Amino acid sequence: MNYNKETISTIKDDIAPLVTAVYDEVEVDTDKLAFSLDWDSYNKLEQLDMLHIFTARKQEKLVGFLVMIATKSLHASNNIVAASDVIYIQPSERKGNVAKKFIQYAEKSLADLGVSAMFITMKTKAPFDKLLESVGFSNTEKVFQKYIGDK
Repeated sequence: MNYNKETISTIKDDIAPLVTAVYDEVEVDTDKLAFSLDWDSYNKLEQLDMLHIFTARKQEKLVGFLVMIATKSLHASNNIVAASDVIYIQPSERKGNVAKKFIQYAEKSLADLGVSAMFITMKTKAPFDKLLESVGFSNTEKVFQKYIGDK
């Protein structure tokens, strides 16, 4: 397995089927929140050096990705923090230490860029708490979601 930091231009063609798979697997309210990537916003974030795309490739085939958005912390302004936009590894590759090594690769890469704290979120219908705890993450926050668009 090869782990890399890539750009939109190097992953855009490969990522489409995986993004659809993750959306189908974990998203809630899919009947109300239709899947539609905002490539313009991703491109703008990448131009600002805020978007960081990490990939897992097996024999050059994309089998996983982690998209992080890094920004100066609004609450601890001397720090850069990175929050996950999405993380996904194909089910066939979710064995052994693939995910663990992948997250560790992203962590080291972000630390090398000056990031102080890394936040990875997950949907409750597809938890991977033990994996994150095994690489030193702590459960520090809960997020609640409610669709309010039909009001």
